[in-house]
Amino acid sequence: MDMSQSQQHTPKGVIDTLKEHSLESAGLGYLAADAALGAAAMFRKDKQVGALVSSMMWGVGSVAAMRYGHKPLEKQLHDLSLALKDDLDKQGIIIPQGSALSAHNLSKENGLFDKVEDFIYRNPSQVFNGIYGTGGTLQALTAADKSYRNSGLLVATGGLLGILLAEKEEPKSEQAETSANLNPITWFTDKPLRIPSAFYMANNY
Repeated sequence: MDMSQSQQHTPKGVIDTLKEHSLESAGLGYLAADAALGAAAMFRKDKQVGALVSSMMWGVGSVAAMRYGHKPLEKQLHDLSLALKDDLDKQGIIIPQGSALSAHNLSKENGLFDKVEDFIYRNPSQVFNGIYGTGGTLQALTAADKSYRNSGLLVATGGLLGILLAEKEEPKSEQAETSANLNPITWFTDKPLRIPSAFYMANNY
């Protein structure tokens, strides 16, 4: 076995795994922070019920990120099957009944719940940021404490930016990525979803 073959079979490290599942990893971290913020709101002398409700909403968003941040292989295969069936239908090719690509079999896995799940799988960060933005708006409108109102505004702003900003999907060379990471402005513009993350981190402090 030559060096190139051994490199290809090298197991992924922890950092590579976290990058591959970045949204799920972020969801886990946010979930811990949500629990801490909710507990802090309730253990205050002047309990912040609105902040607790917002923390619970953020927890739902974090769980959604963990659940839908990476589409499972079987879901990807199902999507490919649907795309293949559509292509065959357009070409007028008859698909035998009972086959894996028949409309009857595919429709079993394409009900309302599956469509909702598919939407979340295709837009996990937007759903995550939408829930966070809603929770932040609720906290900003209901909190009696100024610090909690400001906290809600930070999260609401981050959520709105997370919905409006889209990640760039084109791949970059390792050299270009390293160069971009050294430039603070490019670091944000190259991956815009880092901007709402900065707002969420500011809220935690």
